[in-house]
Formats: sequence, structure tokens, C-alpha cells
Amino acid sequence: MTTAVLQRRQAPLLVYLAAVGISLPAGTLVAKSQHGVSLALLVLLGLAGLVVLISLPIHTLFLGWLFLAPLFQVSADESAIGAAGVWAIYTVPALLFIVVTLARSGTAAISASDFLPLAYLVFVLASFAITNEEIHTRPIGALRGIFLTVGIGIIVYYFLTLGPGSSIPAERIVAVMLAAAFLQGLFAVAELFTGWHLWPSTGWDQLGGGEHSRVVATLANPAVLGVFLGSAIVTAVAVLTYRGPSMLRRPSIAVLAICVPGLLATLTRAPIAGTLGAVLLILIFSRLRYVALAVLATAAIVIFALLPSIQASELYQKRVNERTNIRVRSNLQDWSLRLWEQRPILGFGHGRFDDVKRASGFSANGVSIKYVRYYTSHNTYLTTLVELGLVGFILYVVPFFLIGYRGIARARSRSPDQWLAVACLGSLFVLVFTSSTIDFRFFSIALMLPWLYLALLRRMERTQPPGALSG
Repeated sequence: MTTAVLQRRQAPLLVYLAAVGISLPAGTLVAKSQHGVSLALLVLLGLAGLVVLISLPIHTLFLGWLFLAPLFQVSADESAIGAAGVWAIYTVPALLFIVVTLARSGTAAISASDFLPLAYLVFVLASFAITNEEIHTRPIGALRGIFLTVGIGIIVYYFLTLGPGSSIPAERIVAVMLAAAFLQGLFAVAELFTGWHLWPSTGWDQLGGGEHSRVVATLANPAVLGVFLGSAIVTAVAVLTYRGPSMLRRPSIAVLAICVPGLLATLTRAPIAGTLGAVLLILIFSRLRYVALAVLATAAIVIFALLPSIQASELYQKRVNERTNIRVRSNLQDWSLRLWEQRPILGFGHGRFDDVKRASGFSANGVSIKYVRYYTSHNTYLTTLVELGLVGFILYVVPFFLIGYRGIARARSRSPDQWLAVACLGSLFVLVFTSSTIDFRFFSIALMLPWLYLALLRRMERTQPPGALSG
């Protein structure tokens, strides 16, 4: 006990001393303009950043990381400052979350389902090491890619359920998520009207069809922005519908005001449809079910009345009625299932989907085969089946099924935290629905969010519904 306390007290001191030590040769190199200045300054800045990180309370560090995470995603890599932010603000704190979670000797009850995320991560690493040559040619880059896409979400799950993050109030986590979504909504609306990007453009503003751009804010892809805004919209509706904490009600109204137009500006069908479906389900199963049905009926009447003009619009022709895209996706799904049938148990290996697809020799129906070979998967779960087989797929989805199923009972209970269960389940609905139409394996935050909501649901299982009412 005493040794552990001393180690905790000495660790910051050692880092401070290292920062002072490296600053002396760095300053000398700068003064003399000698070779090696860049590396020395990089190490100095890294140590300074580490000093700041370990000086912060772990709760503050996590909430700050969660707020800034959407700002430092794929598109940030195109900028020197953004790429540094990906490392310093997004990647390194996640490594610290591992350390503090492993160091904590908590008393939280652990169930069998809590081992499945770790088993899935181990399976991914083993699959990649056995089947992919990148582990030998570029091991650091390859492992970092797995860490960002697969590892961070699982780290967040354990940090919030078994680590020190388990004591962070859910209301504070949700408040930060709403604030981050509001900021992304502002970026999206500004991009829609001005074309301005925080990071270099990823080209989506030219793919909306005609004069209609597709906004991405700082999340590199309109579908990723769509699920991020959509989950926030669903959360806001749950807060307002199920009497969530008073501290979240005004932020929820602000999120609805800015994120709804931001979501529509993505012009991406899946997150829009998923968000609409989740919101309608929330309203239908709440005390506002009749209002929801009235809104749905009115919307159907309006759409039917305006259908001829809608179908004649350029936006409808470019986005909704575009047939080539639909045929390509249909062929991709067919090819994915046929590839899975070849290796149904263990798959072809993590990260090998595009390689085995191009080498498959399958034919295409209704579209040129070059399109099917060019485009990557548009279904996260089919990609998992092809790369990791049934074993990897089961390890991934079973925790969501088990905890989500138990979360439904919590969402039906008339208790003060009912809003949180509804918000998490609704957000997962948006994420799962959209994941079946696009492959999120390239986007860290889109794969982290489901684990975050799952962790909040898992934490609720450990407490009895406070103030639950019968009926």
C-alpha cells in the first residue's frame, strides 16, 4: 500500500525531471541550429504534454478527451497540427486509460459477458498476426490502426465499467456528448453555407450531386457525422420525453435546433432513416405516442402530396433514385456472403476484405464489375464475417445482444434513469442500422461510440432501478 502511494507520488516528479533534462540539450540545439533539433523538440513537447495529462484528474481527462475526440479523426491527419492532435489528444490519453484501468483494484462485479470484448480484441490481434503481412512490414503502423479502430472502443468500455470511469456520473458523460454534437452541428451548418472546413477537405463537398454538397464537419465522412449527430438527437429526445435531468434539458433543445439541420445536410440516407426510426420508436412507446402517430401521418400526407415535385428534383435523382450505387451495394453484399461461405469459421483474416474481394473472380449483376472491385464493403457486419468468420462475429455481437436485451427491461421500468436506458438503446439503434449500410472499420469514433453506450447500459445493471414504479 505504502509502496504504491510512493510510486504514484514519484511518477509525476520523474516526468518533470525528464522534461527539465531534455529541455537543456533541446535549448542548446535550437541556439546553435544543430542537427536533431526537430526530434529534441518533439520529445520535449511530448513530455510537456504528458506532464499536463498526468496532472489532470482522470475524470476530467476522460471527459475532455470525449469532447475533443470528434475533432481529431481521419480528416485531421491531413494537417500537420491535426495529425499531432490525433496522437497527443486522442491516442495517448486512451493509452493512459488502459494503465489506470489495469492499476485499479476495483470491487465491481464481473460477469462472463465482460470477458467477451477482451476475447474479441485478442482474436482480432491473432487473426491479423497470422494472416496479414503488414505485421512484419510495418508493425507499428498496423498495430496503431488496430488500436484506433478496434482497441479504443473496448478500452472505453472497460474504463467506464471496471476502471475509475465507473464513478463518472452518466449525466456528465451525456452532457459532454451533447456539447460535442452541438459543436459538430455548428461545423456542419457553417460548412453547408460557406464550404469552410476546420481540416483540409476530404472531397465529399463535391459528391452531393449538382449544387448540393455533403457536409462532414471534422469527421471525414458524412455517414460518420450522421451517426454522431443522430445519436445525439436521439439522446436529446429521450431526455426531453422521459424527464431526464434538468441540467440536460436546455442542452438537448440546443442539440435538436442545430443537429437536425446538420444531419439533413449530410444527405446520407442511413443515419437519417435510423435517427427518424429511433425517434419515432421513442415517442411511440412514451406518453407522446399519439403525438408521434399524428406527426407520422402528417408527414406521410405531405410527402405523398409533394412526391411528384420531389421526384423531379435534382437532389432526389442524384441521391435517392441513383440506381448504380444501389446495384453496386447489392453486388458487394452478394460477394461478401459468398466469400464468407468459403471460410465460415475463422474468416480470411483481419484487414483482408478488399484483397480477397479483388481476387475472388466473382461476376457482377447489373453493373460493371470494375465498380464492385473498386468500392469497399458497405456493411460493417458482413466485413466482420468475411475477415473474422463466425467466431469473430459472435465475439463482437454477443455483448451487445446480451446487455442490450437486458437494457430493454430497464428502459421499460418507470424509474428516474429510464431516460438513460432509452437514450443508449436508441443511439445503438442508429449506429447498428447505419453500420449495416457502410463499413465503419476506417473510422475510430464510429466504432468507439457503440462501446460507450454499451458501457453505460452495463453500469445500469449493477444498480436496482431507483424509485421504480409498477405498471
